[in-house]
Amino acid sequence: MAIAKKILLIEDDQNFLRMFYNQLVEEGYEVAVAGAADKAKTWATNANIEFDMIISDQRMPGERGADFLAFLSTLEGVSPEELEPGSPPYEQLKGKFPDVSADDFQSLIKRLKVHPHIRVILSGYVEDDSVKQALESSMIHKFISKSTSIAEVLEIIESLFAAENVSS
Repeated sequence: MAIAKKILLIEDDQNFLRMFYNQLVEEGYEVAVAGAADKAKTWATNANIEFDMIISDQRMPGERGADFLAFLSTLEGVSPEELEPGSPPYEQLKGKFPDVSADDFQSLIKRLKVHPHIRVILSGYVEDDSVKQALESSMIHKFISKSTSIAEVLEIIESLFAAENVSS
């Protein structure tokens, strides 16, 4: 039996969240949810799970989805030495987690560095400069419009996982 892929779904619209969550679970994915990027950060520091994909809404209370996913992408390619407490990269990243203890933050960055993940924005707002910039800089892997059918979204998710397996 194949191991289920793990997805973190960040969405503030509770109706959409429930519908999409149910579809993903029906397809065999393990799904964790957060209502906003700040909740996802807190959740990630306390969870013992490594996500294969993070799907985030763009416009939510607090931080935008693309900004959160861009933050996560900054951890890729950063050496452990650069993330020692007191180093400029460490301090810059830690500043994005003001409510997280130093120990929890260290745990988070180790977990996120060890397990790269696919970053996707799923949004009803197509015209968004921060999403375009994040796509162009490869900080997110895919933008999917919420007007896309659920069947097509599931196909896109599968194709992203398949592409990841080919490149691994």
